[in-house]
Amino acid sequence: MDLVRCMETFVAVASLRSLTEAARAQNLTPSAISKQLAALEEHLGIMLVSRTTRGLSLTSAGQSFLPRAIKIVDDISSALEDARGSSLAPRGQLSIGAPVAFGRLHVGPAIPKFLRQFPDVSINLGLFDRQVDPVSSGIDVSFRMGQLRDSSFIASKLATTRRVLCASPDYIARRGRPRSPDDLVQHDCLVHTIYTARNIWYFRRKNDVRSVPVKGRLGANNSETLFQAARQGLGIALLGSWAITKELKSGELVPLLPAWTGEITRDARHLYLVYQKTAQTSQLTRSFVEFMHAYIGSPPYWEERK
Repeated sequence: MDLVRCMETFVAVASLRSLTEAARAQNLTPSAISKQLAALEEHLGIMLVSRTTRGLSLTSAGQSFLPRAIKIVDDISSALEDARGSSLAPRGQLSIGAPVAFGRLHVGPAIPKFLRQFPDVSINLGLFDRQVDPVSSGIDVSFRMGQLRDSSFIASKLATTRRVLCASPDYIARRGRPRSPDDLVQHDCLVHTIYTARNIWYFRRKNDVRSVPVKGRLGANNSETLFQAARQGLGIALLGSWAITKELKSGELVPLLPAWTGEITRDARHLYLVYQKTAQTSQLTRSFVEFMHAYIGSPPYWEERK
């Protein structure tokens, strides 16, 4: 039995929750995948995967074994890359997914720099305002915002996102400034309908935490729509600082309640790069992740522009 190969198969099955998808990822048949998984279970004397008519799930033993298996497989893969000369520039095609607004403002401008650095690479960028399944969509690396669900995918944190409560000077002249989060119930608020449960915004100032029900004449599932509406004086918005750096600097948008930290979900939201963690995680994927960490910086460059 090739123990390393069988562990690679287990990691692939655990990541994809499918023998068929694991077979496709490893360029094998589903029967070969099943045999390798069974051989590993027999070698260990434990059942790693529970197979039912509804699909696959990890047993408690499989859940305990997975992190160690991932580390072993990754260490071996990295060692092999080093031995083969991993200093060689990455090559091939990389498929990237990102939210529409963030992709337009920050991912799109970064890609030409990455491509100039690595001339043997090509990129396919898809922008989505919904979460898409990376496996079925063929996406290698995804930009995600928010609290991630438990996943066998690797989530590399790029930054903590900060939101700014803001409005146009025209709106403020007509309606005045809120003096506390509670005053927002008297204002027209621009609500993101995907993330904001029951139209509640959350605010924190030291130990003072407020949840404020908001309403307005416009709700949208796209942050750029809310951004444009705020610029045109339609209401108050709670927008990511990454989206409005230029407008805050020019005065087109004015920050409100600066002593408070606002969010559209109960918990702080983060920006991640998400990708599969398998033995086949490519040097190209790793190179892009490293590039974006350096490109965005810490703190992220859009915060330094204020």
